[in-house]
Amino acid sequence: MNRNFYQIIPLFLFLITLNLLQNINLLAQSCGDCIGFVNATANTTNICAGQPVTIYAEGDGYAYANNFNSQTLGSGWVTNITPQFNNPCGPGLDGTPHLWMGSSTAAPRLLETMDMNMTGGGNISFDLRFAIQGGASPCEGPDLTDEGVYIDYSTDGGITWTNIFYFNPVPLGTYTSWNNYSFAIPPAAQTPCTRFRWLQGGSSGNAFDHWGLDNIQIGPALPPGTVQLFWQNNGQNALPSQVIYPQSDTVLILVMQTPIDTCRDTLIINVSTPPVANLTFQPTPACAGQPISFIASGSTGTIGQVRYDLDNNGTYEYTLNAPGDTTFNILIPGLYTIRMQVVAPGGCNNSNTFPLTVNPRPTLDLTASPLAVCLGTAITLRDSSSLINPPSLSTDIANFSWDFQNDGTLDSITLGTQVSGPPIITKVSSFSYVFNSPGTYEILSTVITTGGCTASDSITITIYDLPQAGFTHTGNACDGNSVTFTDTSLITPPDVINTYSWSFTSTDPAYSQTSSAQNPVINFPGPGTYFITLSTSTTNGCSDVSITDTVTIYQNPIADFTFVTQCFQTNILQQTATPSAGLTYAWDLDQDGTVDENQPSFTYVFPDSSDKLVTLTVIDTNNCTADTTKLVDVKGGVDNPTLPNVLSISSSINNKFDFQLFAPGFNDCIDYTLSVFNRWGIKVYEAVNNTNNPDLNCTQCFQGKTSAGVNLTPGTYFYVLKGSTNIELKGTISIFD
Repeated sequence: MNRNFYQIIPLFLFLITLNLLQNINLLAQSCGDCIGFVNATANTTNICAGQPVTIYAEGDGYAYANNFNSQTLGSGWVTNITPQFNNPCGPGLDGTPHLWMGSSTAAPRLLETMDMNMTGGGNISFDLRFAIQGGASPCEGPDLTDEGVYIDYSTDGGITWTNIFYFNPVPLGTYTSWNNYSFAIPPAAQTPCTRFRWLQGGSSGNAFDHWGLDNIQIGPALPPGTVQLFWQNNGQNALPSQVIYPQSDTVLILVMQTPIDTCRDTLIINVSTPPVANLTFQPTPACAGQPISFIASGSTGTIGQVRYDLDNNGTYEYTLNAPGDTTFNILIPGLYTIRMQVVAPGGCNNSNTFPLTVNPRPTLDLTASPLAVCLGTAITLRDSSSLINPPSLSTDIANFSWDFQNDGTLDSITLGTQVSGPPIITKVSSFSYVFNSPGTYEILSTVITTGGCTASDSITITIYDLPQAGFTHTGNACDGNSVTFTDTSLITPPDVINTYSWSFTSTDPAYSQTSSAQNPVINFPGPGTYFITLSTSTTNGCSDVSITDTVTIYQNPIADFTFVTQCFQTNILQQTATPSAGLTYAWDLDQDGTVDENQPSFTYVFPDSSDKLVTLTVIDTNNCTADTTKLVDVKGGVDNPTLPNVLSISSSINNKFDFQLFAPGFNDCIDYTLSVFNRWGIKVYEAVNNTNNPDLNCTQCFQGKTSAGVNLTPGTYFYVLKGSTNIELKGTISIFD
């Protein structure tokens, strides 16, 4: 039955396999050059000079054959999956390895030959078996009509295919045992350029519908003894296998002579020069427990692998599939011999040994006491380091290096004191250190051995800041006024000041006052000089150096004044404050809160004759003030008096002109002249009153007598009164005994 490929499987299978088919075309040998099968192979084609190579010679009259005993596809065969050769579902007919289309890929599954000269005709025979349906992968068999296997041929390089036979798995159980199947090569396939394939077009997935092939033979079978194989290089008959030792690249040609044709196959053996092993170490000497760089890059030649035997016992414990450098961590100190082997991609190798000294690495224990202190307080640092030497080494602890801020800067080196050893050497370094600024510090200690090995340890300590006490105040004050003290102390965050201790003293030992307020307000008991001291402390218990200042409390002045009442609302005001000098004055004459006068003494005319409250405020040179308020007597003016017109000399009541009786205040306020005339116009009496020296006791008043003190004769007299305020009064007065 002839079928075109496009009629057998769906178009998508064609598209999947098209690229594979094109690749097969590229692999195909020249069509028509040989009728028969010849194959030259070797156990390896890449060797080092002088290494043994086993070469194999195969050939028969068949155009092509494959028994898969080499567990490979062999030359010229192509598949689109990864087949198995380990007989996973049981042995084949001859018990040797066979090809099994297992579970690596779902259908389509394909095995295809290269183009061959099939003009000699013959048969295509092979062993085939389907797995049993329902078995475990990769032994699960096909159960659907489209899950069978086609045997096809192509004469146009795989573009079109013609079916020879289809192995249909239905009904179930068909082809589930190994059997050999043989088909005559169709006349249409007997061309100089023919290829064959086995194709499964469909499956339920990669874990289903598996099958196998073995012992494939294609072409005419020649009688025994008519096929001769020999190596063209030496003309000797070829053995099925033999060992050669090439020293350089070698080309071998296997020739097969048959009654029908002469066929050849070429085998190329690539011979490489062994690489040279060269190994250095970094650092040297090395330290136990720390990375050691094995630098193999100095080796020469083409290198595919680098192998290391770290204990030189003949066994390579580590294999690196790259020629580069690597790192090992050797935990035990001592003298080592390192064997290194470099292997070329073809297997060429070279080995050499290299000495390596691995020095012991010290241990370190760092402590600090205390772990947190106030600035300026010493911390005791103690570092103890131990070192264990193997018998082959004699290293020692050289010194301790210190980085107090772990910033990479070496701050100090100490030698330490040995307390034990050898072989276990222990040294201790202990000292005190004071940090000069607050903060959190990571102290790093590094111990160094004479072998160049180090160990480090770190510890974190905290230095609390000291507060800086400071304050301001409202200044010197006057007695009776309070002084406000404002804290200006400083602290570096995150430290916080939480305690304030204020002390207030003076030259008087009896006075002492304290406060814990941050900003106290103090009323001092009296004038004098006072001493103020502030100390602070933080939440971490760090205290500062106290700071002291002074405050002077000044004596207040004493405000006082006198006044002299005069007529017509006039008063003379005079300050009498203490001290008497260096004061400024503020007079409030009408109690309206404003300053009316700032002279120490002055004359003032009040607007009316009612008594007034007058306030005097005095301010001294220290700006201290005092005030006093007094009721000031205000006197108004007087009316013109009405003089009596009768005077009785002998009477005790109206025997004189007493102005204090009938005109009170007149003598105080008016400068006047009183003149008395007789009836003939002769002045018999005259008296003068001066307000600067008024006649308040009637010593000059008219008493019916002349100015000389002689009693006047009873009768009628005339008087004239002239005053300083344009007063001029005239009248008569009758005098009686």
